[in-house]
Amino acid sequence: MKRATLITIILLCFGVGLVAVYRVHLMKPAIQSLKDRQLERPSEYRPLDSINGEEKLLLFHLADINGVVFDPSELRGKIVFLNFWATWCPTCVAEMPGMEKLYQTLKDKDFTIVAINIKEPLSRVKNFVSTQKLTFTTLLDTDGAVTESFRIFATPTTFIFGKSGQLLDTVIGSREWDSKASITTLNRMIDNDTKSLGFQ
Repeated sequence: MKRATLITIILLCFGVGLVAVYRVHLMKPAIQSLKDRQLERPSEYRPLDSINGEEKLLLFHLADINGVVFDPSELRGKIVFLNFWATWCPTCVAEMPGMEKLYQTLKDKDFTIVAINIKEPLSRVKNFVSTQKLTFTTLLDTDGAVTESFRIFATPTTFIFGKSGQLLDTVIGSREWDSKASITTLNRMIDNDTKSLGFQ
């Protein structure tokens, strides 16, 4: 009797072990997918290169969703809202409608939005932009080189640059960009070309 009980316990343990191994095997693709999407934070976080003692926009030449290579000289004399994002990032997607409303509110002033998509296929990005009816500039960082040069470790990340290219603010995570507080802060930055007190 005792022997039969012992054998039963051993078989049960063996069965539980097999189930656990099988579940881990099934989860491997999902775990790897998640790892592939994670952005590694460098040991020294510095998003921009320093040029002549001031933090400037790095010169980059990326194509937009229509295949036209963007000219960074178009940013001169404007407050630049530079956003790094991806369609697989829920918080990126959530803040996009607010960014579009912000752009529509301020586009006739010295202000522009440039959104850089991180390593996603053109068809996916183009479909997303069309579905969301986004009208601000969307560029494709197909190999992730520009993202890496800005030392991005989380999405979304937004940099706001002054009219001379100086860094005015860095925002990691999503925000309600069309809120009264955000618009007021950005209007102040447009008028005075100075650092903000931070976005809430």
